[in-house]
Amino acid sequence: MDDIFTASVLNVLSICSESVVNPNSSFFRNDYDESEDSSLIAAIDSNEEYREERYKISGYVHDIVPKYSDDIFKSHFRLTRSTVEILLSMLPQEPARRKARIPKETSVLFSLWFMGNQESYRGVCDRFGLGFASGHREFTKFCTSICALSNSIIKMPQGFEIERIRQGFQKLRVKPFPGTIGCIDGTHIAFSVSKEEKNDHINRKGYPSVVLQAVCDHELKFLDVYAGWPGSANDARVFRNSPLFKNMEEKEDFIPSDCHILGDCAYPLNNKIMTPYRNNGHLTRKQKLFNTILSSTRVVIEQAFAHLFGRFRKLIYIYVRRREFVPDVIVAACVLHNLCIMHNDITPGIYDQLDLLSCHSTEQFDAGINKNVSGAHKRDQIADYLFNLECA
Repeated sequence: MDDIFTASVLNVLSICSESVVNPNSSFFRNDYDESEDSSLIAAIDSNEEYREERYKISGYVHDIVPKYSDDIFKSHFRLTRSTVEILLSMLPQEPARRKARIPKETSVLFSLWFMGNQESYRGVCDRFGLGFASGHREFTKFCTSICALSNSIIKMPQGFEIERIRQGFQKLRVKPFPGTIGCIDGTHIAFSVSKEEKNDHINRKGYPSVVLQAVCDHELKFLDVYAGWPGSANDARVFRNSPLFKNMEEKEDFIPSDCHILGDCAYPLNNKIMTPYRNNGHLTRKQKLFNTILSSTRVVIEQAFAHLFGRFRKLIYIYVRRREFVPDVIVAACVLHNLCIMHNDITPGIYDQLDLLSCHSTEQFDAGINKNVSGAHKRDQIADYLFNLECA
């Protein structure tokens, strides 16, 4: 028995020593290699032919996924089964003359898994039995198709919807901010920027990012999103270059005169955006009350971002080779976020990531643009109303 044990130990030691001499030995090799993933995706992005003989996991979607309980399914794919079925019905079908190389269900579940987790690219491809080129193609196609739905799922309220949202904000707080139909803010989303573009994208936290500007309602549903500006840009600059700003400037009825959206001091004060009084150390009780009520209402946009980051963890750090594809990933996540809210696919308390969000929040930069006379007059009127209500 001792001889057998000794022979076994010597055999293991010989394998180990061989692996030390030969670093490529499968005994010690770590299959997760980020640099290898980088080269792989670079070859795919540049349309280079890539071939690799390798074993894949098969049958995951058809054999394993149906056995998941509803809770486990949602924890993996971030959406309920019913929401996934609705999503499948909304996405375009492949032309009848063309046979789909990958089933639509597999493509969607693969993309949702990739969007909802920080798992490596090769790990997700192996799980779903896809080649690297196929996985890259399917995720790109998925994000493009979801973005095409954005105009019907992410839109500013009109008509009766305006009053519904205003009433929703009124019921949201014990001391509501009157006339609110949305809250605006920006957040940073880190991504794998190239060396050539890195300096343009470094934000105040010291990492490269792009900015997501969004407006949300009382249900945390996004009413407007604008993504892609470098993280070095402040909120005011991003806002001035957004379609939202253009619509506010050109369309008188874009936001009714008795309504407004709430922003922090980075945004311009006018009839359509209410911002806090600048704290110069000499604020009156009335102004402090105004700022407090505005901030307590405006926190919904931070909660919306927290739910977005918590559900779709790919947004914590987007690893892609093409900079121009980053906004598509972000907007696709926002569309999916709205779709979940529209179909009551929410899990209170699970996706709150406020500590994480504080690391990604944009800077509250006072650009000195709060000079609009009519906006200042409207703000003073609201401050008077809130103060009188408080003292009554």
